Amino acid sequence: MAKSSVTKISHNGHTYGLQFGGWLNHRYGDASKALFEIYTNDIRLPDMTVGEYKSAKNAEYEALENKRDMTFMKYLKQSFKSEYGYDWDESIEGIKKAINDSCIPYLLRQKKDASVNERSMALFRAADNGHVASTYFIATALSDGKEEECLSWLTLAHNRGHIGAAYDMAAYFDQIGNTVDSLRCLIISADSGFDIAYMNLFSMDLLKKILSIQEGSKLDSMLNELIDGSHNSCARYFKAVRLLVGDTPAEGVSLLKRFRQNPKKKPADKDIDDVYYNQVAFTEEFADAVLSDISSKKHPLMSLMERSLEFANPDRANEGKSITVGFNDFRELVGVVKKERLDAEV
Repeated sequence: MAKSSVTKISHNGHTYGLQFGGWLNHRYGDASKALFEIYTNDIRLPDMTVGEYKSAKNAEYEALENKRDMTFMKYLKQSFKSEYGYDWDESIEGIKKAINDSCIPYLLRQKKDASVNERSMALFRAADNGHVASTYFIATALSDGKEEECLSWLTLAHNRGHIGAAYDMAAYFDQIGNTVDSLRCLIISADSGFDIAYMNLFSMDLLKKILSIQEGSKLDSMLNELIDGSHNSCARYFKAVRLLVGDTPAEGVSLLKRFRQNPKKKPADKDIDDVYYNQVAFTEEFADAVLSDISSKKHPLMSLMERSLEFANPDRANEGKSITVGFNDFRELVGVVKKERLDAEV
């Protein structure tokens, strides 16, 4: 993940630090390459991780009185060669290949006769060395059993750059009734480039849950944190909703108009696709409809509810338009995929 801020989630005595503010790895890349992604800093060397080694060498580098033409990377590579006897780049690439070779056959279920324990150990070893897909696989396996330990693994997978992990966290918190942190993770997922998360923002089910939140100050604090820490955050929409149904609807109208103008972070021109344009068109259409209703003296809450239902109509998809989705839709899709996978293994 690109340089970002960290928001903290406290749940049942545990704290999870979730990075936000940047694009996730492979958001616009080849999905097959993402399967081989390894978070380099978490690779284990004989006595420390790569990240710890780089940090130690950086401290040494900064302490040099005369750096001359010595860059940090040059110092790092020279130090590694001197201490371990190997070339830095070749070693890192070699380790990554070994990690992938050890776990990919298990992820792709190419080893049909492998025991559950053998497969689990291979994935745990890979995850312990920064393998992103293995980290996410372990997290989702734990979440199937509703084990809270999945949150630690999902946090790790997200911070290592996995595109779907924050959305899984949002779905988990939604299922146990923690709406504020579910919304926090959903916004982070949408802001990071996960399309399903973005279309979940406007669902009727989510709107009802947000309106029922008793701790308004906690919700507002979270929204402000994400707005301040991420360019064109989707949190602006929910802040507009709060204002529209609160005591300052005029401020809500103003913020909704600004959100409509820049509804989501724009990717590089080479990465813009039909999905992006459809989602922007959806948001503009949705916001225009609500703003038109309000200008016609319809109560903002009534407009938001009616439009949320209207924009979830499957007929829109038949017209080539985007529609809202909810966590239940996602759970049903996951269930279908799992069933097909199990059927294929029989």
